Amino acid sequence: MLSNMMKIPMNLKLSTGRKFRPSKEFLSHVTNRLSTSKMIRLLLKLRSMPPTRANRTAKLLSMYK
Repeated sequence: MLSNMMKIPMNLKLSTGRKFRPSKEFLSHVTNRLSTSKMIRLLLKLRSMPPTRANRTAKLLSMYK
């Protein structure tokens, strides 16, 4: 599982230039459930979203804890 987490970039810049930093718990939780490729696709999707939508998605994702 740790090797999976290493592949995930920790600081993703959002389209506005702000950084999206997922918390460690969030990342480990998500990596437990999603494959790495799905996770990276998800983070890339987050990165290309406008900030409010990205924040909403991040909130949504954190509800899966």
